[in-house]
Amino acid sequence: NSRLLTERDDKSVHVNDSRDSGKATRAVAELRQLLEQAPILVDPGQVWQTYCLARCTRASKSEAQLDSDDMRRLIEYCSSLGRLAGRRFLMQIEVDLGTAPDLFPRRHTALIVTYAKLGLLEHARRLYKKVCGSGSSSYDDGDKDSAYVDWCMCQALFSASHHKEGRVIFDNLVRADQAAPHMYYFLIREYVLMQNVEQAFALFDDMCHRAIPLNNRTINMLAVACALDKNVSRATERLATVVACMRSWRLSPDMNFFVGLLKGYDRSSQHTMFDGLAAQLRARNSSTSLDLDKIIMQNAAKRGDTELTMAMAELVAQSPGSIPSVVKILCKLDRADYVPELVPLHKFPDNNIIANVRLELAISDPKVAIQPHKLLKHALTMMERGFTPSFRLTRDIIDKIWLCGGRQLAIRAYEELTAAGAPKSVNVMLLALKLYSRDTTKEESIGVYEELREHLAAADFNALVLPQPAISALAM
Repeated sequence: NSRLLTERDDKSVHVNDSRDSGKATRAVAELRQLLEQAPILVDPGQVWQTYCLARCTRASKSEAQLDSDDMRRLIEYCSSLGRLAGRRFLMQIEVDLGTAPDLFPRRHTALIVTYAKLGLLEHARRLYKKVCGSGSSSYDDGDKDSAYVDWCMCQALFSASHHKEGRVIFDNLVRADQAAPHMYYFLIREYVLMQNVEQAFALFDDMCHRAIPLNNRTINMLAVACALDKNVSRATERLATVVACMRSWRLSPDMNFFVGLLKGYDRSSQHTMFDGLAAQLRARNSSTSLDLDKIIMQNAAKRGDTELTMAMAELVAQSPGSIPSVVKILCKLDRADYVPELVPLHKFPDNNIIANVRLELAISDPKVAIQPHKLLKHALTMMERGFTPSFRLTRDIIDKIWLCGGRQLAIRAYEELTAAGAPKSVNVMLLALKLYSRDTTKEESIGVYEELREHLAAADFNALVLPQPAISALAM
């Protein structure tokens, strides 16, 4: 089935008789059932085959037809397929929706965001230009469609780390009074993920000034921002402000609010605060919380508490969607041998998520130290099947090969993986720059440096907090 996602299917599927029409109708129901499941449980080849048949319902004028909600969920599902298969699937959907514009009036907006999530910003830009040219800095009264398209491009740009350009679009939306609460939430979340507390609270202050309604999701993300601040006095004051604002909107803190505080304490290594709050939450709640168990597992692994980590991993692994996190943690603790006992990978279908889990295990395999070239072969074979290594694992592969096989093999890994379509993150390019800069000629390093500089020029250093190793590498 995975083979179906390695080649574009540009052929139209026609319904010839009533039996085929019945198959197409059943395919619509089957596709909806597939999209209701967690992506880790779904075979992408089965989704592809089912979709190809289900789209025929429009030609057959069947009673059960794909609708706009089906297409939205299908496009969102594509973000889990990885860069290679996701691009092929989205391009086919784009062609199909082009022939049926009434099926999904806002088809381009959903495609813009998903293309960017897959690291395909050039496709997102192409569609954005197709819909509205270079965008709009002002909106006519009631022009919600143009504002929505611009907002989708803003999300795409932030997803691709093009913060400056994305922020310009958002500020235009704010000035035109077109910025909705969910837009503020998205940007606050992005800044919190970048650990830029000041930008997050600047947006919160703007929400309060403009009397923009708060919701629990935004409040919970602000809780993370409060806990990230190691200045206890300032963090306490900000938390009090957030709580007061929350009450003014008649909201009350839920479990996710307190888990948000734990996430902040974990990222800022405030272990005393983390332990105190975690103990209270576990004592007061008889029912288990997946998010609570997961953050406790991550914090225990960070602090080297193997016993607690393993106990939490058993609980977290019961949720299929959390399996990648569990495997990552176990590999970090050199307990990859425990994965087969905890996670029966053979019971899962072949998809991009499981392929990355297997790649994580391959990187942690002790045999890599003896045969590092096999790790490269594993990754390339995975990509030949239509799956894509994640941004983090792409870097980890090259780094591990450098450690075990030397610089020349690591350079070869970088070149072959990126040529095959592996994503280039800032960390991947920084690593490549270090590899090439040790060469006496340095010719290749100039190309990597220029590409990295272009990538970083689009990011906002006032919004982007780089780790110290990355700063050191740039200073080389």
